[in-house]
Parts: sequence; C-alpha cells; structure tokens
Amino acid sequence: MNRIVSLFTFAFFVLFSVTDTQAQISPAVNITLRSNLPFAGQDCANICGYAANGKEYALVGNETGVGIVDVTNPSAPILLKQVPALTSIWREIKVYSHYAYVTTEAAGQGLQIIDLTKLSLSTPDVDVKSFKGPDGDLVSISKIHSLHIDVDKGFLYAFGGSSTIKVNGVNTSVNGAVVLDIKTDPWNPKYVGKYSTNYIHDGFVINDTLYGAHVYAGYFSIIDFRNKTAPVVLSTKTTPTAFTHNTWRSDDGKSLFTTDENNGSYLTSYNVSNTSNPVLLDKIRTPSGANAIVHNTHVLNDFLITSWYTEGVTIVDAHRPQNLVQVGQYDTYNGAGATFNGAWGVYPYLPSGNLIVSNIENGLYVLTPQYVRACYLEGVVTNRVTGGPLSGVLVKINSTDMDKQATSNITGNYYTGQVSSGTFSVTYSKTGYVSKTVSVALVNGSVAIQDVALDPVSIPVELTDLSAKYTNKAVQLNWTTALETNINSFDIERSTDWAPSVFEKIGELKAAGRASIYTFEDDQPQGQRLYYRLKINDASIDATKTVYSKTVSVLLPNNLSVKVTPSVSSGNFMVENGEKVEVYNLFGQSVFAKQLVSGSENIDLSHLPQGSYWIQVYNKNIQQCNKIVIAK
Repeated sequence: MNRIVSLFTFAFFVLFSVTDTQAQISPAVNITLRSNLPFAGQDCANICGYAANGKEYALVGNETGVGIVDVTNPSAPILLKQVPALTSIWREIKVYSHYAYVTTEAAGQGLQIIDLTKLSLSTPDVDVKSFKGPDGDLVSISKIHSLHIDVDKGFLYAFGGSSTIKVNGVNTSVNGAVVLDIKTDPWNPKYVGKYSTNYIHDGFVINDTLYGAHVYAGYFSIIDFRNKTAPVVLSTKTTPTAFTHNTWRSDDGKSLFTTDENNGSYLTSYNVSNTSNPVLLDKIRTPSGANAIVHNTHVLNDFLITSWYTEGVTIVDAHRPQNLVQVGQYDTYNGAGATFNGAWGVYPYLPSGNLIVSNIENGLYVLTPQYVRACYLEGVVTNRVTGGPLSGVLVKINSTDMDKQATSNITGNYYTGQVSSGTFSVTYSKTGYVSKTVSVALVNGSVAIQDVALDPVSIPVELTDLSAKYTNKAVQLNWTTALETNINSFDIERSTDWAPSVFEKIGELKAAGRASIYTFEDDQPQGQRLYYRLKINDASIDATKTVYSKTVSVLLPNNLSVKVTPSVSSGNFMVENGEKVEVYNLFGQSVFAKQLVSGSENIDLSHLPQGSYWIQVYNKNIQQCNKIVIAK
C-alpha cells in the first residue's frame, strides 16, 4: 500500500467492541457478514490467518502491532492479545508452521517473529523476537515493506526493505528481495541470497520462482531463484495502469493475477505457461469502474478473493482466466471513491472457509462466502457481408446483475458473463453497423456460445462528386451519383459556421433512382464563407441508413474582408474589420467572446491552453471562421 497519513503514537488500544451491522455502499452478493471487531483509535493494515487444535485465529496488523483474535466462532470474535511493535501504518504478516513473520516500514523494527504455539494454553500467550540479522553480521535488516514465503521450499522473501548485505567485507543496500532460510530453524532465519537490481514492492513465490511486483516501475517480473545468490530474470511485463502492487499465481501454474494500486486500476490475468513470454488474458474492475483502487488478490480454487479498498472484498471467478467475472462482493467501507480507505487485506484460507478482512478504519470483519461459478457468455462477432471478424463490438448483457461490458477483440472474439443464471437479452453494437439483440440462456458453471453477424449500415448512394461555386450572386451546387439504391431524396443543408450542429435545410431534390447528375442553386447566400452538405434520405423503414455527404465550402466576394493574423501565435491575434469575435475549442465549446469597439483590435488568448481553436469573426455582412493555433 502507498498512502500518506499523519501518524500518532498510541500507548495501547482501547477496549474493542463487536458489531453485527455495517452500512454498505454496494449490496452484498454471495458474501454474508458474521461480525465486525473495531480496533478503536488506530488504523489497521494487512491480515493473515492461523489454525491449530481446532481453533482459528486472525492476525490483524495495526498501527501499534499485531492483534491476535480468536475467530473460531465467526459471530463472536475474541481479542486474545496485542503483540506490540514500533508504530507504523504498514504491517504485513505471513505464517509458516506455527510462526508468524511480521514486516513493517518502521525503521529499526527488523523482521518480527511470533511463536504461536502457546495460543492453545488456557491463558493464551506468544513468544516474540525481533530479527535484524544472523550471527556474523552478514545481513542487517532495519525495515521491510512486505514478504512472501515459499512454503514448500521453506524460504522467506522480504521485499522493499532497508537491508544491508555484507559481501567480501563491503556493505550493499538491498531493497529488492532478501531471501532467508526459515526451514532449518524458523526461530533463527539464515540469509541465503538476494535480488537487488530493482525495487520490489511485493511478490508471490512458489517452487523457487518469484513473481515480483515492481510498483513504481509499473511491471511484474518472473525471476528464477533456484540459485539464491544469482537469480535470473526470465521476463517482465507492464501491467494495465503501470503500478503493479501485488501478484498471485494459479494453483496449476498457468496463470498469474496482478493488481495495480492506482486510479482506474485493474485486476488482471496473464498466461504464464511460458515464463519467458507472459500474455495478457483479461482485466476486470468492480461495477464502480475507474472510481476505485484495487489492493491485494489471492487465489483459492480458481476464485480470486481481493481487497478493493472502498469497494470492500470481491470474489471473481477465474476458472476461465481469459474471462474474469465478478461473482461476489461485500462492502466494508461506508464511502466510495478512488481513495486509500476501506479493505486493506483479506485472508481466505481458514479451514472453515470464512474470510477475515482488515478494514483500515473499521477493524476486523469476519465474512462467510458462497463461491458461485459464473455464467459465461462467449462467441465471435463477424461482418455479415464479408464474413470477416469485427473488433470493437460492445457486448452488453441486459441485466441488473454485476455484469461487465465486453468488447470484441481483433479476431472478433468476445468474453463476458455474470453470476445470475436465466434467459437474458444481449445487445451487440458498433458504430457503422446495425445493432442486434438476441436472447441467450445462461447457466452457472457453463459457457454459452453465441456467435453474431452484424449488418453494416449500407450507404444507399454512391456520390462521385460534390462541388459548390459562387456565380451570378448565387451558389450553385453540383453532384453526381454512380449508384442509387432505395433512396427518396436529397436534403440540401447550409451553414455559416464550422460546427455541424448549426446546419439548416435550405432545399430538397427528389432522387432519380439511378445514376444521375444534380444541380441546386442557393440564391440567397449570406456571409462570406458558406458550408454545404447533402442529407441522403433512405426510402426503407430503417432510419439508421440515413447518411450525410462530405461538406464543401465556398468563399463569397465582399469588399469588406475580415482578417485574423497570424494563424499561429503564443496567444495574441489581430482581428481586422470585425464587430464581434467568438473562439471555440475543437469540441465546439465557446471559450472566449468579445465585442470589438474599433473594428480592428488585438485579441489576447494567452490564458487558453495551447492547441488548435476556431475563431468566428462577425460584421454586418460577414461571418468568417478561421482556424488558429496557440503555441506556447
């Protein structure tokens, strides 16, 4: 986590209370609240779980240490002990055997080790030590941001810390990864290796392979750590919003899941079967979209259980990693937005299946999840005329469920789904094509295949030429058609402005129904530069086939010419022979207007951002529009 807050030192925390209600922003889906135990007076950090002798415990990181809570009865959690430590808002916890390893960014704390064996006594207790380096001064550890344990191999990886390694008598600072052997003697770790090339914020390690999250560099790395003294980087991959905070691998080793801890962040899946070439498969946000920040994700039976700050906890079905579908959510924070508030961490691995969640402001939550498989909808969208694939088609399941909108890729494939089963209408839409809605039956745990072919919006006429010419106090328009199919007429539209929204109809000609030559005369032109276009009216019922021609312009003669000079300036432009000016940005929004007194004045636009604009100049007979560029 990265956030800036004011720190206060607490001598101890006040008495805790258990609540069973909590205001929610998002409705609970497939997750039930069992209890909430606030840590009054201090914020909470990450969380871990521990189970022994038929008991379940939550190890809750908080500002003054670690709270050990008995959650065997999920509806009545009991605080057993607060293990003190140096004050910090960052605390990460992992368990190996009956030892908890705790990291913090409080300088001088080192690696805290808690022996949990005595929790089963009638008066629960723990043994605690602060590990700052093994004998011989080979390594000195001051602070650590996070950690992960390769349980099968018995190695602890400490990330993003302030560690000093002495090699051949020379001290080397390490903030990537320091590797400690905890299998030989968990109470007395032994330094065995390091990675010091780049900062690692967090990571997941299994079978001597590290999936590192390089948050500030914006990518994850896959590192072969079989040789602890000479690790080898196999590959790197930039994540969608380039702020890679957390990684977790699937049980089968084929997929990796990452989180980006910033605004607009995603939970993302990758195919890592080939560790030298990770391939992005899918990315997902909560229904709040970009207005939320994801934090930490875990994998359990191909479900992703994720703490998502102000969104609380989410469950995503990742059985098909190319099609991530959210199937559960519980909001632990009474608020919303892309801020660092709410759910910091979630632990889903207790034997009971209950989730324990650390909420920054509101303490410990105990939740019971229901893991429901998604209803998948997949298929291919093609162009009905050419048979080729269509990319960029929006696929929308018309449902009130926690649905996600999908877009077809370059091969025309799309992947979407939702948690609720049933029969739903699905709409496929793309600019330039006739939208199509079909009915699809969705079943939990099944993939509904729905291929769709969209009809292109047909252009009912082929124009080979369109021109405008001023002659004999009128503007003559001429156009030629090479093909006419099922059209009624041509509307002739005129504008004295560059903006298409101000076109008006000034005449109409009936279509001949075959290749023809057309002429139309505008005998009442007003202004200096006029713009013309044709609206082609379709004879069929399908109004979506109405199209417009290109726009042509003509400059009318006038003795009183309007000038705007120069065309490019840092902000000052001279307007000549004008009575009024108005400036528009490229979105058609008016950003400046002024009535001119002398007719020729300098217009100061230096307050506007650099870029292109249109300046409209008016006088009694002229409305002229010029393009200008402000270059600073």
